[in-house]
Amino acid sequence: MSWDERVPEEDGKLFATWLSQLSAIGQLRIPRHYGPTSHERRIELHVMCDASEQAYAAVAYWRMVGQENVTLSLVAAKAKVAPRRTQTIPRLELQAAVIGARLADAVKKEHRIVAERTIYWTDSTTVIHWIRNDERRYTPFVAHRLREIAELTDKSEWRWLPTTHNVADEATRLRSDAVSEDSRWFRGPDFLLEPEQSWPTRDGSQDDEAEVLHITESPEKERWLPDPTRFSKYETLVRATARVLAFADIARRKTPHLEVGHLKRAELLLMQQAQRESFGEELQRLKSSQPVQRTSRLFKLDPVLEDGVLRVRGRIGAATVPDDAKRPVILDGRHPVTKLIVLQEHCAAGHANRERVTNDLRQKYWIIHLRPTVRTVERDCALCKVRRTKPQPPATGDLPRARLDPYHRPFSNCGVDYFGPMIVKIGRRREKRWGALFTCLTTRAIHLELAASLSTDSAIMALRRMAARRGWPKIMYSDNATNFRERMKIYERPTRSGNPSYATSGCCIGWSGASSLRAHPTREVRGNDVDRRAWRAAQALADNFWRRWIAEYLPTLVPRGESTRRVRPLRVNDVVAIADQQLPRNVWPLGIVQRTFEGPDGAIRVAEVKTKSGVFRRPVTKIVVLHPEEEAARATPGGRMVSSVVNLTVITSRASGDQPALRPLRAKAKPDGCGQGSCGDTPQFPPHISFPTLPYPFHSIPCDG
Repeated sequence: MSWDERVPEEDGKLFATWLSQLSAIGQLRIPRHYGPTSHERRIELHVMCDASEQAYAAVAYWRMVGQENVTLSLVAAKAKVAPRRTQTIPRLELQAAVIGARLADAVKKEHRIVAERTIYWTDSTTVIHWIRNDERRYTPFVAHRLREIAELTDKSEWRWLPTTHNVADEATRLRSDAVSEDSRWFRGPDFLLEPEQSWPTRDGSQDDEAEVLHITESPEKERWLPDPTRFSKYETLVRATARVLAFADIARRKTPHLEVGHLKRAELLLMQQAQRESFGEELQRLKSSQPVQRTSRLFKLDPVLEDGVLRVRGRIGAATVPDDAKRPVILDGRHPVTKLIVLQEHCAAGHANRERVTNDLRQKYWIIHLRPTVRTVERDCALCKVRRTKPQPPATGDLPRARLDPYHRPFSNCGVDYFGPMIVKIGRRREKRWGALFTCLTTRAIHLELAASLSTDSAIMALRRMAARRGWPKIMYSDNATNFRERMKIYERPTRSGNPSYATSGCCIGWSGASSLRAHPTREVRGNDVDRRAWRAAQALADNFWRRWIAEYLPTLVPRGESTRRVRPLRVNDVVAIADQQLPRNVWPLGIVQRTFEGPDGAIRVAEVKTKSGVFRRPVTKIVVLHPEEEAARATPGGRMVSSVVNLTVITSRASGDQPALRPLRAKAKPDGCGQGSCGDTPQFPPHISFPTLPYPFHSIPCDG
């Protein structure tokens, strides 16, 4: 109503009646004291709830049982106007039960009076059934309110009573008579003054009533239409529907085969069915020439019906574009048919970005919640998972002892890896060379050497040249490349008879004293004061360096560099792809996790993946989970069928040179000779060097050797 518009006569009378009753309220006299006396044996709290189309309310009373009589006192009440949006009476009764539970909880918290028991009364059998039934699943509206009632009350405290005995009904309806002190609203229900045996109860036949499920089916629903949830492509759904239409026409001898008209009719029927299931109320109002309600999701779209399909009444009727773009079809993004349409456009766009797919869809459809739907379809697309999914490694582990070992010379704890190849020119020919990178794990110093090939001999000679300048390392870390492993195997062979130059024990290479004496003949070392001063100065500089290393550099290693987010650990039977930065994503080998390895901190760090080419052991930083174990045996929209079997299509490729990009686990190394160095002498190592075999690469770099 506008400001100058007259109030309707009927509403004016109701308002005048209510206004006249306000003066009578001032004449009411209600006792303020309702506290118990020393004669009461028992105190109870009774809450009554009721609802109507106009309002819902709850009222609470103290019931005080004495030696000779029973008294009732009004404690508190609460009423609310029913929402403008139409709701069913059972839902309004459930709302009344909620405010009744809240009212009783507030009364018990704010009063010193302790009630021996609390009883809740309602005249709705549906609400009683909802509260007492714990096995069924309800809609979110009902479930949320039942959860709150269960938190505040116990289901055994709820009872039924007839509407004529429900005092809360007084606050849910308009009354023309004035309120008086003798009203039952103030003195309470009469049956509470009687013994409990005479209180109203339900009949036995009503208590044992069976649950009845009422199903209402729209007569307009096409029962023969296929279920869209059983299809993974929109085109397949349309063709299946068109085949049914074509079969009917062929049986009637109207057409000899499937035609384009069948496809168009099938698509139209699917659109109508999707709109009936999503916007049934709006369709009924438009068919009866009524406007769409303001609370509807389609109110701002100004929908119209054309050929039984809801379309947007657009403003671009004068534009030179197709009619579908002027008045697009309205669809709900949560409907299965809509998701299949979005998936079709997503694949037609070459799995492009979301804005491209969104723009293509708006040429023909107006989808509610469009962007969330596109995002959901893109997330479930198998091909997009391969293209965009990244490895999910756990939190960075603790640093090894070799990274935190001060007061040793540089390269005592060393890591080694290769890079390359590099093309060099020798005379008129070109050859490949590789760089050997030695890193001091403590000081982070580096040393570079040139390796002629990826053979074991070249690796040994590069190590000897590095040791000649930097000294022999105590411990070396590598990425388990073939040449590094073969180098260790050579010096793990049994001691040759008659040659005391070396001996082995496990992974640590030990050396006899005779060899050391021959390599370094004994000679007299003479020193003077100048040498001692120089040695002390060098020692002082080294001590100062390590003090600053501990005080300035070591604290920077404390943070892990990332948040400790919770990541699902890799599990056996997960369908994964092995990442290789040298290959495009679409040729990454697919496989299934067979075995996992834990690090010192208990997190999964390495896994064995079984592919068509063999079994590979890779760190989790190089493994991309495509389908977890629980989803590995189902079809994924937009991609191929992924099943938990080993016969997966794997495209093998090779990196630069003749070495495979992915080498199977426990693969036999190529024969690299007898272990002799390029100079013809047997490579010798001091007794303190060892090559620890780790379950995972230290640098997490895929091996090219």
